[in-house]
Amino acid sequence: MLLSKLREKVRRNRGQKSEASLGIMDSQSVRWGNNRSLNGFDRGKKVKGIKRHVMVDKKEKGFESIHKRWIIRAHFFLV
Repeated sequence: MLLSKLREKVRRNRGQKSEASLGIMDSQSVRWGNNRSLNGFDRGKKVKGIKRHVMVDKKEKGFESIHKRWIIRAHFFLV
């Protein structure tokens, strides 16, 4: 909640709308440490580890890592 309010304030100070109108989403397979409860296997990439999802605003340089369950929920709202 605090992060959302801060993001809105920064966007307004830059002369932008408080909510982004466009975002780009991508995923990345990353090798992970010895924590077996978090480790998985990405078949296409043949990497043992976790899949990290990143969301980028259209003109911003910042990014936010997103958990997969939030991407699925967002997909249903956007369709």
